[in-house]
Amino acid sequence: MEPHTGTAHRDGDRLTVCTSGQGGTTVRSLLAGRSALPGSRFTPTGAGLPAGG
Repeated sequence: MEPHTGTAHRDGDRLTVCTSGQGGTTVRSLLAGRSALPGSRFTPTGAGLPAGG
């Protein structure tokens, strides 16, 4: 089982989003598509955990 979570931190007009899984560019695209902000304002990061198996 792989739980999917995320947290976000706003710093001025930028948003840093930490996700529990892979796919940071997908997260950026999805958030930009659902908000009024361009993708360049989102900084996706991973949780830093080993992935795959």
